[in-house]
Amino acid sequence: MGYILGRGRRNPEKLDTWGITRPLSATAWGTGLLLLALSAALLATTGYLLAGTLSFESRYITEMVEYIPAAFPQQFVLCSVVLTSLATLPVFQGKWRLSIVVGVAFSLAHFWTPARIPGTFIPVQMLITLPAGFGAALYFLTYRNILPLTAIHAVFYPLMHHWIEQQLG
Repeated sequence: MGYILGRGRRNPEKLDTWGITRPLSATAWGTGLLLLALSAALLATTGYLLAGTLSFESRYITEMVEYIPAAFPQQFVLCSVVLTSLATLPVFQGKWRLSIVVGVAFSLAHFWTPARIPGTFIPVQMLITLPAGFGAALYFLTYRNILPLTAIHAVFYPLMHHWIEQQLG
């Protein structure tokens, strides 16, 4: 946060480039809500298929709010730093190619978990973050705002952890 505030003070246009201060259009809001709904539906369906039941406990909301400080730096690095840096290279011109590369990088970054490598017998975080990273990259390249992506990430992780990872042990 100190880096963002320091650079933002010296170069306010950086905040826009990084997707922090860019206003959200109605289309950006709608797309963000659609991504959130589709993500939650996919997680719920997978969790139900794995466990035969699905529960939503009120503590999940607390976990989502508590996860925001972890989700924001991840989205900042993924989109604001890596994505905008790679976008300047000629080989990465075009949304699809760049989004695929960033999705793969985001997936590989999730191979490690503090508890063990990989986090589960099936590397769930890697498998899920490949399309999630791809979608986040496409969203950022289209709307240039990481705030909805941070919110989606903060909702997504606790649901994925409780509904899928814990079922796989």
